[in-house]
Amino acid sequence: MSAGRIWLLGFLVAGILYGATADYGPQWQDSGWQQWRILTGEIDHPAGLVVTHPLQFWLGRAALHLPFGDPSGRTTIVSVFAGAVAIANLAALGWMVTRRRSAAILPAVALMFSHTFWQHATHTESYTLVAALLTLEWICLAQRCLGGSRWWLVAATAANGLGVANHLLAGLSTPILASVWIWELRKQPDGGRGPHSCISQLLFAKLGWLVCSLPYSALVISRGLSSGDWGATLYSAVFGEFEHFVRNTHVSPRMLLLTVGFLVYNLPNLTIPLGLHAVFRRTAAPPALVRILIAYLLIHAVFAFRYSITDQFTFLFPTYFALGALASIGLADIQQKWDRARRDAPAAAPSPSGLARLVTVLAVVSSLWPPLLYEFAYRVLSSRDALGSMIAKKPYRDGYAAMLLPLGDRGGYVQKTNSVAFSLAGRDGVILVGDEMFEHALRLHQRQTPAFSGVQLVFLNEVRATNGWESLRRRLAEWLAEGKTIVLTPRDRTHPTIEPLNARWTQSGDLYKLDALEE
Repeated sequence: MSAGRIWLLGFLVAGILYGATADYGPQWQDSGWQQWRILTGEIDHPAGLVVTHPLQFWLGRAALHLPFGDPSGRTTIVSVFAGAVAIANLAALGWMVTRRRSAAILPAVALMFSHTFWQHATHTESYTLVAALLTLEWICLAQRCLGGSRWWLVAATAANGLGVANHLLAGLSTPILASVWIWELRKQPDGGRGPHSCISQLLFAKLGWLVCSLPYSALVISRGLSSGDWGATLYSAVFGEFEHFVRNTHVSPRMLLLTVGFLVYNLPNLTIPLGLHAVFRRTAAPPALVRILIAYLLIHAVFAFRYSITDQFTFLFPTYFALGALASIGLADIQQKWDRARRDAPAAAPSPSGLARLVTVLAVVSSLWPPLLYEFAYRVLSSRDALGSMIAKKPYRDGYAAMLLPLGDRGGYVQKTNSVAFSLAGRDGVILVGDEMFEHALRLHQRQTPAFSGVQLVFLNEVRATNGWESLRRRLAEWLAEGKTIVLTPRDRTHPTIEPLNARWTQSGDLYKLDALEE
């Protein structure tokens, strides 16, 4: 079996899994925001340039030309494709380094089933593309460490530039590549002359990185030139609204516990112990490659563990994949050592390879059981309402399924909320959007359903930000007097409150219709 066949197998299996479970409709939260920006062609983001993700944006724009599916669903295909590529890359990397099918396939399967990566591969997100480009870097670095030409290092640097064009998380890897280039320069065997000299190839690498990062760097330069405020532009490009989180140095016990919990829930198998085995034991893998993977693991893990943002778990993807790559090396090492012991043992002695077989069997079983574990956790915790304080009661959404299961829109809660809201409002009604996570899904539904173009959307987070409650109250009174139907999509389906307004409501499913305003 070749690395190409391993890659194709991984791509097909992961592509089928993610494609079959993906959400091809309008989505909530950041996914809906990404869909809206891609469909409208508006690359800017109010939270700053740092969250524009230009490469994913332009790939999404290209996907809109696909001849199947509705427009919002086509944007998700980019995530499905990138997720399948990331899993295929990890499997191919494992085969290249270990030449063992089980050591290549099992960690890739474990990552394929990992909760949050599976979840992101079924939504319009940029993080599966982060993983795809990161693992591409590693393949190029592995080729160099296995005796390939230095042009593989040039390719790795270009892949990192593409990663930066997608998400600044890839910028954490840039210093590692710079260190590898410094090491190459120090041992430079060719005297620094000719097109294949280290210095010449480093110049090509720099040029390749700059060209590949253009989707982002050109956007930053364009905004700097148009605004004239380079300080604010660079701040937006590096931090946006997230400086406090990026600079955070305090890790509370609760934060550490939650991060470790995410790690274990995503990799409830032998990936972590096998990866640590490769970290702390000398293996047959190229030492330079192992050190490079450990550097990637450390720099991304340290960043993610202290990154106190709400969706911190999404920044653990590089940590998961670094552990997966090291797990391939760790599993192969155990198998090789016990195979060697079996060959060296006297013919009459019992075979000493039992431990390797046991580890391999456990790796197989534990790589395949995550879907069952997630379903079990969902059923047990939801039946006991064990996480009631953490589960938001969004309209039509099973909060436990949304948190614990790695699928797309299970139960169609987004589409149901959209359909009910617009059906209640009619052709000229008003929808009060009580939670900003619904905003872009409702916009997308209206954009794709011309019959509801006359419905007015009012976003309560904007009213809250400007303290415009009195103005809203007057508008509500006018709409009621005109006989318009006013519908509320609430933050909590059990409480139709709009602070500080008093109102009387009629419940319709998980949404509410405004009957009257009260003093």
